[in-house]
Parts: sequence; C-alpha cells; structure tokens
Amino acid sequence: MPKIKSWSGRIPLILQQLDADTQSVYTRADIAALFQIGSSSGANLMHVAGAIVRNGLPAVVTRENLRYYVERSPEAHAYLVEEERKRKLAKRLQQSAEELRQKAVPIPGVKSADEWTKWEDLANVALELGLMRITFQGYADLMHTLWLISRAMTNGPEAFRAMCADPQMAFPPPGAGDRVAANPPLGPA
Repeated sequence: MPKIKSWSGRIPLILQQLDADTQSVYTRADIAALFQIGSSSGANLMHVAGAIVRNGLPAVVTRENLRYYVERSPEAHAYLVEEERKRKLAKRLQQSAEELRQKAVPIPGVKSADEWTKWEDLANVALELGLMRITFQGYADLMHTLWLISRAMTNGPEAFRAMCADPQMAFPPPGAGDRVAANPPLGPA
C-alpha cells in the first residue's frame, strides 16, 4: 500500500484551488505553496505529475496533469481508503458508546448464572393469554425479574411462543366433513 503523503489531508482543498485557479501551468514554487511541501518535494511531485522541461526555462506542470495526478495517484487512493476506514470506525465506536451507556444501568441482583434462566425458573411470573402477572417486592426485584424474563425469552423462544398461543387456535377449525351442532340445546330437555 502506498505511503500517505503529508499533503494527502489537503486533497479536497488542493482540488478546490485547482478548479478556482485560472493559472494554466505551475512552477516548482507554486507546487510547493499549493501542497505545503518543500521545494525538492515539489520538484519530485512535478516530475511524477508530468512536468514539461524546456531548455533555459523553469520546469512547469499543467493544471490538467496536476489535477489528474491528485485525483488518481496511489497516495490519494490510500488517503481516501484510510478516511473511509476512519469514518466506519468512528460510527462503530459511537454505536459502542451508546450500547455501553445503555448497559451501564445497573440491574440489582443479577448474577452470572441468571444468564441461562428458563421459564421454569420464574416462579413469580404467570403467563396467560393476553396477561402476564409478575409478583415483586420493590423496584430492584421488578428490574431483576424483567431482566430474567428477557433472558428466558432468549433462551427458550419456542416455550415462550407456546405460552402465548391461543389454545383455541391450537386445533384447526372443523372441516366440511366434520359434524358440528348447528344450534346448541337451549335448556333442560
């Protein structure tokens, strides 16, 4: 991978300057000022970018050649790849910071064994169709029980789904061949 140059961070500014400038050719001094590099580095950059050398006159590079080099050089590509990596990393770190902030809320009474809680372990929780009853004694007990419920849901999703199922929907509705009384009897016969 090419080394990121000292001027790589200025790529957007350099391109903006090249677009706005009316100068058609650049000398070594112009390059050194534009890229904020030394004179010998400016000369090297000019040769890589396609400098025109004329007998008795200072070497110059055209604006088009300079722009082409800045946009497509391996150094510019390396810089842009690194900037994208930093942007993605910053986003992940921001998400991680938010997750850490959320996890920083202490839940009283949580032990490492609670991680593997099953529905059978929750004696103070009753689940019926459309209703969940939790018996608790205070804020800390309720927080702990809710956390245990979340772990039980994670550890036994099938059991949770079965507990939430409507028992009347467990059996298919009667089909065309089944006998079903049209009207139940109204009273004692």
